[in-house]
Amino acid sequence: MFDRGKRKLVLFIEKVLQLKVWTDPNSPIFNHPCINTYSKDKDLFLNMKKHKDYNLLMETLYAYEDALDDDWISDEIVNLNIQQAKLFLIEIRDTILNIEDTNIEKELIMRHERISNALNDKEIK
Repeated sequence: MFDRGKRKLVLFIEKVLQLKVWTDPNSPIFNHPCINTYSKDKDLFLNMKKHKDYNLLMETLYAYEDALDDDWISDEIVNLNIQQAKLFLIEIRDTILNIEDTNIEKELIMRHERISNALNDKEIK
């Protein structure tokens, strides 16, 4: 349904994952990627946010964008510490690429719970 939007979101996630803050949370953030960087995509993302299957996905990615919209990264993003937040972002990318639209919300909730309940990174599979 929103194939172009999904591709754009995956590109956004991949750019966010390349930021130095994931390996050094004390490094400043400069020129972070933004979801709405291109005005031609603004309507597309607003429509995705209005769609029930994409609302949670868009809200979650906007939370990442907000966390990066400062000189320093937040201690938590979507109620996850930095390491968990990075892992969840990878899970979000995989969900966008591999899960049918109608299952995205359920899949995101399940993956978030799994990561947030893990005691350490080695428990996350």
